[in-house]
Amino acid sequence: CISLLSRALIERGLRVLIVVPTIELISQMLKDIRQIAPKSCGIGGKHKFKEGVDIAIATVNSGRNYSDIFDAIIIDEAHHSSSNMYKELAIFGSRARNIYGFTATPVRADNLELGFHGIVGPIVFQKDSKWAIDNEFLCPVAITCLTIAGLGRIREMTHQQTAYKMLSTHEKALHTMLNLIKSGLNKGLKVLVLFKTVEPSAEFCEYASEMGIACEPAHSGYRNPFYKFKDGKTNLLVSNSSLLGEGIDLPDVDFMISCVQNSAEALTRQVIGRGLRYKNGKKLIFIDITTAGYGVWNSDSEKFFDIFKQYAKSRYSVYETITDDIVYKEI
Repeated sequence: CISLLSRALIERGLRVLIVVPTIELISQMLKDIRQIAPKSCGIGGKHKFKEGVDIAIATVNSGRNYSDIFDAIIIDEAHHSSSNMYKELAIFGSRARNIYGFTATPVRADNLELGFHGIVGPIVFQKDSKWAIDNEFLCPVAITCLTIAGLGRIREMTHQQTAYKMLSTHEKALHTMLNLIKSGLNKGLKVLVLFKTVEPSAEFCEYASEMGIACEPAHSGYRNPFYKFKDGKTNLLVSNSSLLGEGIDLPDVDFMISCVQNSAEALTRQVIGRGLRYKNGKKLIFIDITTAGYGVWNSDSEKFFDIFKQYAKSRYSVYETITDDIVYKEI
């Protein structure tokens, strides 16, 4: 959509600035944009502005220094545009009479009003994930929601990140995920495993390597496993969710295991979105892992309130808007 809109704008003689949230997305989008506008450049990181281009793709930090020379601005991942940096970019872009925003997650984690309409105006086009799957913009998906119980119980008042690490790296959880990975690799599938943070992904890779499945964790300081996976040199990638966040294209992924265990709708959609790129009719196999055992004891009801199970219910409600092909299991 962004490429087609950009082409329509430059055919009208307008210069276009496309704003993306990360430097990785500059390189990714340039490949598509150069097919319709050879005179294009990136701005940010190793990418430097070039005079006379029809289209520039920039991070918001770099793009706001140049936004005054463009006639149109397109904001990718526009749910970020309520922040001050985007407002400054729009204010400085005084020539731009056309400002558009695109996002697959028009929600905030705190459920407050998104607040980007002051920049990009009202919603003019909106479709849901089921429509996109039915019309082959996204691939069909089969989701298994798997709760791993019997991991013991974390002491109350433990920091949530500590509890997450301890439960997600419990031997039963590691063994379960490794068996799932083996089944995917044995079927010739391209497997992506996501954790919420770096430490458990590193512990999982150490365990997997000891069990005969060699892998290294990808993270912001070490991206080689990501590049190898994307270039087809390996069929397994283990990473934290923030590295493979918004907009990253991994169309070859057909088997995903998510142990992110978040509750926010936006992150839930971003995580599953890494595998929903269209694959010529192939279906994505997506497994959501919940490791139970962290929460508080409710003395009134005399029941244990499991926080990660509660988070899972929030994710399940999102999955139900994407597909009816969902199975719930507990082991």
